[in-house]
Amino acid sequence: MIFTSDELILALMSLARVTHPSMLRHEPDGFTVDFEAIERNPSKSDAEQILLKIRPLLSNAGPEPRALDLTPAESHRLHETLVSLETLQVWPADVLEMSRALRLRLTNSFRHGQTDSVNTVSNSRAVYDLLCIGAGPTGLACAIEGTRAGMRVLVVDKGCLCNSLYHYPVNMVFFTTPELLEIGDLPLVCAAEKPTRAEGLKYYRKVVEHYGLEVRLGEIVEGVDGADGHFHVHTGAANGERATYSSRKLVVATGYYDLPNRITVPGEDLPNVSHYYTEPHPFWRKDVVVVGGKNSAAEAALDLYRNGAHVTLVHRDATLGSTIKYWVRPDIENRIKAGEIRALFNTHVVRFEPEAVIVSGPEGQQTRPAVQAFAMTGYHPDFTFLRSLGVELDPATNKPRLDSQTLESNIPGLYLAGVVIGGNHTSEIFIENGRFHGKQIIASLTGSPLQVAP
Repeated sequence: MIFTSDELILALMSLARVTHPSMLRHEPDGFTVDFEAIERNPSKSDAEQILLKIRPLLSNAGPEPRALDLTPAESHRLHETLVSLETLQVWPADVLEMSRALRLRLTNSFRHGQTDSVNTVSNSRAVYDLLCIGAGPTGLACAIEGTRAGMRVLVVDKGCLCNSLYHYPVNMVFFTTPELLEIGDLPLVCAAEKPTRAEGLKYYRKVVEHYGLEVRLGEIVEGVDGADGHFHVHTGAANGERATYSSRKLVVATGYYDLPNRITVPGEDLPNVSHYYTEPHPFWRKDVVVVGGKNSAAEAALDLYRNGAHVTLVHRDATLGSTIKYWVRPDIENRIKAGEIRALFNTHVVRFEPEAVIVSGPEGQQTRPAVQAFAMTGYHPDFTFLRSLGVELDPATNKPRLDSQTLESNIPGLYLAGVVIGGNHTSEIFIENGRFHGKQIIASLTGSPLQVAP
């Protein structure tokens, strides 16, 4: 990659300032770096390797651009360093502009394969400071805070970026306003008062690009071994490739949307039964059954009804859930009262069939025609995965044992973030408060004052 002499000086000062401030000495006619001390270090970090590569380029006087040969790890380290200092706003405006331009060129080099950081399945020899399992908003927020602190961070996810959000209903609008979904101090701009699913996905993609986060997508974590300071995370991809990553610390931010609360009745795995509502169009003038009585079920039933579907709502309790949003409740209750949505209360599913749902309630067993059934019965974190890591869970609530200030679990060096902290109580933690968990964790790792999430 070609650097101007000013960019080389910026890279040198940035790396020295973040990694070895004591080796950066300001003098009347400029500054010096104690390269000899770096050379004496037998195990040089990526930042130190870059500093030693820059040294001979700057010793040759002249304003002409020069080629600086960086490994992928070194490019990411330089990118993270620039981000860290930009966030701290330590540079005057002209230097800040140069830093952003250089960082953008580094990001573009990632995209064009020079140091491809996104969705590359390979064995990594590098040791990361922090590895985040889960590439949702909370996992990304943790990675950003680590990057800002000068750490080398990797994010791994078995699905796509923000996989849970991707599987939300296509036309979903967030309940919350945009500023409560923001991470990394970057604004979420949307056309209306509240962002849509599409706007949210675009925002989080841009956040990853802005911070140059190293992300491995489509890799499921098959096992973790080692201990604090020396964890090894083993992953597998759909194409059969395997990878192992080494990291000093781990964060688990795997969310809960991947694992639905199953009804455990025959036919639940039929292709016309889904625990995820998508969109109403295919079901125009067709019979659909929605199972559940809380927000997701009510909103799905209303959306289907308004788009021409014939909807039956099946709920095991006598009334709709008490937590239904205040503006949704009168709507769903009025549709039920008017007979526009048929509701069967105190009724449970006996089995699913290819074009029907067999239910049992006060009127006995009956068959409801349905080309599609949406079982909106909620979701839960992957407790099996947490236990496999050695995390202790409360037998009644499945809440993990952890330090509420640092979010470190009972396993030293393994931190938890987001909804996994809530155990069975998945309604306690959302993007709005989980996005602050990264600040708590990184403050603990760096010895900074703790910032406890609200």
